[in-house]
Amino acid sequence: MGEFYRGLYEQRTDLKPKQTTQGLYIFSPDGKLYRAWNTRGGEKLKDELRAVLKEYKAPPVPASLEEDHDPSSERYPPKGTQVVNCFARVTKADWPSAPQGTQKIFQSATGREHLWVLKSEVPLVARGKLPHALVRRIARFHLNDFTRGEPDIWKPEDLKKVEMDLEPDGSGYKLTGEVEIEDPSGRAGYMAKLLGRVEANNGKLTKFDVVARGTYHGHGQFTHNPAPEGASSW
Repeated sequence: MGEFYRGLYEQRTDLKPKQTTQGLYIFSPDGKLYRAWNTRGGEKLKDELRAVLKEYKAPPVPASLEEDHDPSSERYPPKGTQVVNCFARVTKADWPSAPQGTQKIFQSATGREHLWVLKSEVPLVARGKLPHALVRRIARFHLNDFTRGEPDIWKPEDLKKVEMDLEPDGSGYKLTGEVEIEDPSGRAGYMAKLLGRVEANNGKLTKFDVVARGTYHGHGQFTHNPAPEGASSW
């Protein structure tokens, strides 16, 4: 699939050097690109689809699409990994300079990610222990603003304070924590407290419900326009 996608974005004439290729694409099964853009809006998507459908004639599906695989673009969790769904919402923020309607869109957007709890980590968490690597992975890759697009990943030196602990609570464990994350330039940062519950059965995790609530500021390489002014609740 990676080679197929590369063939699509190489047909674009609007991309500048080092510009992200992400966005919306309308293409045929044989790899012909009709439209591509990277802005939001359901009406634009419907208009573009209607325009393409007026002249579109479906070609035969190439056999390569059914038979070929690109391991470099396929991401599967290692065997024994348990996957935790992650969601992000902006609960309060101010975008006074944002285009009309944009603030409402971002305010209601939900970011989605997936945390991998590796096979070697699962039995430790099931016994009430949070491995150091898992804690830092949560902080670096999942405590971020991914509601407005692709965020920059926190670097190890950005983690000023990362504390997460499990304590016995009935049939499971209570998770508490606190993080202070900020890049050295002050461009972006996140300060939050965590509260959750973890349960396990026969060495497997059956519940990993955690809420991180705090304030985020700044923007990333692909999320700078627009960014909330000041700190936003997230």
